[in-house]
Amino acid sequence: MKPTLTGLPSELIEIIFHELPFADSVRFSQTSRFIHDVFKHSARLQYPLELAFAGMEDVSINKTNPREKLRMLRRYEDTWSRVSLGAAQHLCVNIGDSFDVCENVFMTTHDPHSIEFHLAPGPFRGVSPHKWSLRFDFEIVDYYADPTQDLLVLLELKHQSDVVQLHAVSLLTGKLHPLAAKSELFLHVVFLDTDERNYRIRICGCHVAAYVDEYLDGEDIIHHIHFGVWNWQTGQSRMFVAEPRIRSFAFLDEYHIAVTHGDLTRVGIMIKNLAEPDSQRPTFLAYPDMSPSHSTPFLMIECRPHHNVVDSSSVAKPMFRSRSEDGIAVLSLTVFEPDDTILPVNFVVRAKDLLAIPYRQETWTWEEWGPQITRWLDGLDRMQDVYPPCGSKYAFLSNDDQIVVYDFNPASINKTLSLGNEDKVETILEARVHELPVFVCPVSTSLPCRRYTVTIPIWKVEKMEEVMLMDDGIAVTDLVEDAEGEPVGSRMHIFTLQ
Repeated sequence: MKPTLTGLPSELIEIIFHELPFADSVRFSQTSRFIHDVFKHSARLQYPLELAFAGMEDVSINKTNPREKLRMLRRYEDTWSRVSLGAAQHLCVNIGDSFDVCENVFMTTHDPHSIEFHLAPGPFRGVSPHKWSLRFDFEIVDYYADPTQDLLVLLELKHQSDVVQLHAVSLLTGKLHPLAAKSELFLHVVFLDTDERNYRIRICGCHVAAYVDEYLDGEDIIHHIHFGVWNWQTGQSRMFVAEPRIRSFAFLDEYHIAVTHGDLTRVGIMIKNLAEPDSQRPTFLAYPDMSPSHSTPFLMIECRPHHNVVDSSSVAKPMFRSRSEDGIAVLSLTVFEPDDTILPVNFVVRAKDLLAIPYRQETWTWEEWGPQITRWLDGLDRMQDVYPPCGSKYAFLSNDDQIVVYDFNPASINKTLSLGNEDKVETILEARVHELPVFVCPVSTSLPCRRYTVTIPIWKVEKMEEVMLMDDGIAVTDLVEDAEGEPVGSRMHIFTLQ
């Protein structure tokens, strides 16, 4: 009698499954009833499959056994599928002069020398709440964090020497990060006599990028933008640019950065390879031709790729987190209409699709790259700050104050196609043509997605302004008004799943 797969012990079948690529393991599970039963009843095999459908990836440093991780993942997905945060935990924090949210960490400043931190709980992922603050002996003008590396990067202005200094410190202690370069990181600038400055910091793996945007409006308008990228662990500079057409930037992965350019004649995205900064020209992806009746285009990009490994010093060690491979980038174009009304036009593209565009030509027209890999965000028609997406999901406030979530996870879309749509979820697969007044010609987009709305206990939020998506819930800002209706401050409401 010939030996067969069905004659092998289930333990050996599991080993075979683990050696197969994800797509092949799914096909293998359908070859016989015996193989399917092994697959179905093994937590070690079901867990990675259901992680993919959820748009999540395992955090190996968390040693919880696969059966418990699978149980918590299913509870996590069940709670999100009800698209309601009515029973969620609610954390309310007063917003200071500035704020940001990185992973599940909310950060805000109440004076120029200190930062207050709140780690939002994630019961289904094994994350406990934590609050702390750090104080520094210099004035902080901007900051950003990567909780997976216990990393906080601070910007300090040094007017006397015309430099901006970056400090890489521990997010938990405020001391110099143990992996940080001994050499100091500087961005040389020419300071203007103005208070009109904008700053931006982003981190991905071993790289940190920052820019300073200065604007002097007088008899002659002067606009300076200084931009730099460094390896914060070695101190090596990767890129320095002084270019007034730069509008924004974001990491697509640890070694690729996208920089948006714009002037009155051309708007687009430049992609630069940091591993080989001098070996090739950057690829420029052009936007559709702008209508001459609209002016001052400003293109922002937001993308928050994960560091590949959650190390032992991480602020939180969840069981699982958003899958970095499915990460998306949000492209937000802001223009002025003829009556000076501000009009936002927002597209989404997968980061890996941008990276897959060949370098065989210096410039790609919109028709060559855009329609096949982007999706216009229908319903985002009012001006609001654009925050980074969370893995394959992005959320915003619609005109009627609904929280709209777009999910671009291909595994969950394929699952929907197999099992049918969930209640309140719209699956969009077809290409759609949009008549957008800011462009000369109609624009087509076709990236598949799922779209739904999330409800929160509205009585806890007075007047919603902005929304940010996190792995464990949603953060919403609201405006606090006095008895006369005058604004007196803002608050951050963090609703986490439970």
